[in-house]
Amino acid sequence: MSDLPDDRLVELTQQNNLLAFEALMRRHNRRLFRVARSVLRDTQSAEDAVQETYLRAYTKLAGYEPMGKFAAWLTRIALNEALMMRRRTRGDTVSFEQAGNEASIAEEAAAREAPTAEQFLEAAHARVLLEHAIDALPENFRMVFVLRVVQGLDVRETAESLEINPT
Repeated sequence: MSDLPDDRLVELTQQNNLLAFEALMRRHNRRLFRVARSVLRDTQSAEDAVQETYLRAYTKLAGYEPMGKFAAWLTRIALNEALMMRRRTRGDTVSFEQAGNEASIAEEAAAREAPTAEQFLEAAHARVLLEHAIDALPENFRMVFVLRVVQGLDVRETAESLEINPT
């Protein structure tokens, strides 16, 4: 089922085929997480936002009418969900404690899977530095950067996802 295009999977999901929705979730999970993470700057909150996105998308799928790509519609829901979560928590920054915890988790995970501990420590450190650099970008640049560079979307799909002018 994972080889079917999004539009066909959406049709099957609208007919209550849960396997089709699962295929959609697997296909778009990484993108939605990265978008939510770029807004919330916290891994756990981003995971929560993605779960909420899937719930909202599933409940609104009956009324979904394709005007563009399904991925852009789903990304827009994730973006809105992340923005709402951020407003609710009223926290626009990551505390030093949170950043330290994320770095520790990343370093521990890297050390467990490492051919050599030093290589993965360096990779985890680089990832943390990259996440912090991305987090430091102004929000509008950060979201575009994540969609274009990290997710590899083209200009049109990025603009569609963020509901902005492609230029």
